[in-house]
Amino acid sequence: MATKVPSWQLSGVVVSKQELKSSKNPSSAWRKYLARVAAMGGTFDVECPVEMYNSVGSGQELAFSGVFEIFGQKVSLVATRFEAVK
Repeated sequence: MATKVPSWQLSGVVVSKQELKSSKNPSSAWRKYLARVAAMGGTFDVECPVEMYNSVGSGQELAFSGVFEIFGQKVSLVATRFEAVK
């Protein structure tokens, strides 16, 4: 079970989006939606709810905030909101 730890903020440019599907069971309904964000000299994979994923596009400068999700040794950035950077 994953542990959720608040919170993080990240501002940057969305460089790509990716929908992940189960490789073990392609017919599964499991999906994960990622936005790759360039910020602070690196790129970060931000996990997004499907509604948020459908609202963001490559090239947009956005500020994301969310929670850390810890599952074993893996830490994920899970977005809970975003807004356009002015």
